[in-house]
Amino acid sequence: SYLDLRIRLYCKDNIENLHLLAIPMFEQHTGEYMFAILSKLLEAMDTEWKSKLIGVTTDGAASMVGNQCGVGTRLENIVLPGFYKVWCALHQLDLCVQSCVTKYYNDDYYSIMTGVIGYFRWQQNLVEEMKSKCPKVADTRWLSLGKVTK
Repeated sequence: SYLDLRIRLYCKDNIENLHLLAIPMFEQHTGEYMFAILSKLLEAMDTEWKSKLIGVTTDGAASMVGNQCGVGTRLENIVLPGFYKVWCALHQLDLCVQSCVTKYYNDDYYSIMTGVIGYFRWQQNLVEEMKSKCPKVADTRWLSLGKVTK
């Protein structure tokens, strides 16, 4: 997995939205470890970042939003008052849809779907003939399940 960082900043009368960095996470995924990486990066970019950072949006994982050790909480404790912590709406929607799929299509549906997908992905003659592979389904994205069921 990756620690993926995007940054929005106000510059010359515009709000810029930049994909800053995607760091492979080979070690633990703790709030402490991710905070250490993030703070080193921000420090290298601007030594006064603590007085300029106004908020963070995260995926809602405990290591990101935990009340004591989460990255957002750690940031909130060292920046100026008024810091905003936001749980990404798309990640919340993803969790809701996953819950609905689990409730209404149960484990058998998902198991059969991933089995069929796996079977088709391994059929080299079919892949070559169609010049396309069967789409993957990912556990964390309900959109991928929608793509493969079309």
